[in-house]
Amino acid sequence: MENNKFDRMTDPRDRRGLPENYEVQLQEPPGIQAQMKPLPDCGEAWYQGGGRLRGRRALITGGDSGIGRAVALAFARQGARVVISYLCQESEDADSLKELLEREGLQLVLLPGDIRREATSRQIVRDAIEQLGGLDVMVLNAGVQTANKKLTEVSTEQLLDTFTVNVFSPFWMVQ
Repeated sequence: MENNKFDRMTDPRDRRGLPENYEVQLQEPPGIQAQMKPLPDCGEAWYQGGGRLRGRRALITGGDSGIGRAVALAFARQGARVVISYLCQESEDADSLKELLEREGLQLVLLPGDIRREATSRQIVRDAIEQLGGLDVMVLNAGVQTANKKLTEVSTEQLLDTFTVNVFSPFWMVQ
């Protein structure tokens, strides 16, 4: 079988190369996408929707940047009414997405808040329902991950934070 870019045996790091001028960049969490060079490609310049989600109402957590931003952009361009949640510290990214979509005649509702808090997680869902008149789709994308070389380096605080954001918060929101 010929080895092509869709072959499972191809190393995914070889599918899309890094730009030649790529520099290693570190940010304290949460990272701000607007400060990355080059900016990640979330489809702003090329993705076109086709109305497949017209009439749908969606809540996307972590919708300000990265995968969440790409999903929010795609859903809005597909015709969905979208609410994103994000950390207050990431307002720059959320605001830039809202401005982009508004220039295209699309709406985006912003709900900042730290979903580590049960009350905030639940309130974001209530507010999204109020803003949109209901919810059809929830994309519970927000998450944290801390890299450690050894398992013994994972602190109890890191473990609890990871589970709070990645497991407990989606549970509270779905409830």
